[in-house]
Amino acid sequence: MRASAATRWTICWRGDRDDIPRETELPGPTHRVLELLVRPEGDGDHQDQGWVLTVRDVTQEREAQEYAHRQERLAAVGQLAGGIAHDFNNFLTSMMLYSNLILRDQDLPLHLNPAAETIIAECGRASDLIRRILDVSRRFPMALQRVDLVEFLGEVLQILESTFPETINLVTEIEPSTCPIQADPTRIQQVVMNLAINARDAMPGCGELTISLSSETTSPGDEKPVTGMPTGDWVRLAVSDTGTGMTADVKDRIFEPFFTTKEPGAGTGLGLAQVYGIVTHHHGLINAETEPAQGTAVYVDLPVPEPTEADHPEAPPAAATAGSGETVLLVEDHDAIRDAGRRVLEHLGYRAILAANGEEALDLLRTTSVDLVITDIVTPRMGGQDLRRALADTQAGLPVVAITGRAVDRDYQELGDLGSSDILIKPLDPTGMARTIRPLLDESSDAS
Repeated sequence: MRASAATRWTICWRGDRDDIPRETELPGPTHRVLELLVRPEGDGDHQDQGWVLTVRDVTQEREAQEYAHRQERLAAVGQLAGGIAHDFNNFLTSMMLYSNLILRDQDLPLHLNPAAETIIAECGRASDLIRRILDVSRRFPMALQRVDLVEFLGEVLQILESTFPETINLVTEIEPSTCPIQADPTRIQQVVMNLAINARDAMPGCGELTISLSSETTSPGDEKPVTGMPTGDWVRLAVSDTGTGMTADVKDRIFEPFFTTKEPGAGTGLGLAQVYGIVTHHHGLINAETEPAQGTAVYVDLPVPEPTEADHPEAPPAAATAGSGETVLLVEDHDAIRDAGRRVLEHLGYRAILAANGEEALDLLRTTSVDLVITDIVTPRMGGQDLRRALADTQAGLPVVAITGRAVDRDYQELGDLGSSDILIKPLDPTGMARTIRPLLDESSDAS
C-alpha cells in the first residue's frame, strides 16, 4: 500500500514477535483500519537478515463485521419487541371489543357514553404504539404497490411546509428521472416524516433541512457506497440538517428501540427504530453521517425491483353489513378475546361457535356445518396455518379469515397459497370484522 505525499503514518509495535497480526486505525477524513504482521526473514539460525512488515487494509472487512453485528443486535431487540407487541395486541383486542359492545348497548345510560368512547380512543392510541413496535420488529404486513417517489415526495413536502416553523428552511434536490419502486406508501411516508421531524428537533432555533432524491447503480466489482449493498439499481433518499449533530457513541445507538437523547416525555425512542425496521423490511439500507455541531445526514437506499415483482395491494374497504344468521366458527386460544369475539359476532347478526385451537375446530366441523371460519394464526396444538391446510383438503370452498397480531409478508404468501380469504390484524374492532366477513359470505354464496 502506498501513502500519498500528504499522509504520514506512525506505527508503534509493542511486545515480542508472536506471529499474531496487530491492527491499527488511521484517523482522518478517510478512516482506515490496517492489519500488521511482523516476521523475520529466514529460518532457524538465519533470522538475522532483517524483518518483513506486512500491511493489509481490512477496512471493508471490519465495516462488514460491524454491520453484521449491528444487524444481529437490532434483530434480537426487534424480535423481543415483536413478542411483547403480540401479547399487548391480545389485551387491546379484548378491551376494544368489549368497549364497543358497551357503547352499542341501547340500555347504557347516556352519561357513560363518553367513558366508553375514551376507552376506545385510548385503545386506538395504544394500537398505534404497538404498530410502531411491530414496524421495528419487521412483523407487519406491507401493501406493496408502484410508488413514484418524485411525485410522492412532492405531496409529503406540502405537509412539511404547512406544519414546520418558518425558521426551518426546506430545500429539495430531486432528480426527476428517479425510477419508481415497489413499496408500502404509508410506511414510506412514515420514514420521511420521522426523519424530517428528527431533523427539525435537532435545529431548535433555526436551520436548513434538505431532502434529496437520486438514482444509483452498483455493478459487480465496484466499491459499494454502503456496506452490504447488493449490485443493481437503487434509489437514494437523503434527509440532512444543519443541527446539533451527534457523537460517535450516540450515532452507534440511534436505531435501537427506546433509545433517545430527548428529555423524558419528549420522545419514545421509537422514531428512528421504526424507520430502520421499515427500510430493512423493504430490503433497503440505512446509514447516517454526523459530527457534533456539524449536522446529520441520513441516507435511505431502496432497491428498484424487477418489473415482475409481486405486490399486495389493499382492497378498498367494504361497507359494514350485518349478518343474516350465518354460522361463524371462531378459533382463538385467548379466553377474553374468544368470549368478546362471540359477543361481537352475535351482535352483528351471526351465530357464533367457538374453539380454542385447530384440533377442537376440526372436531366441531365433523358434526357442525359452518359458513365461515375465523382463526388465530398462532394457537396451541394446531395453529391457524395447519388448520387451513386441513380445510384445504376437506372443505376447500369454506371462507377462512386469519387473525394475527404480527403478520408478515410470508404469512400473506402462505395463506394465499392455501386459499385463505383474508387477514385481520389485531387489535380487532367490530366495524373491521363486519367489513371483512360480510363480503366473503356473499362471495361464497354466489359461488355456490
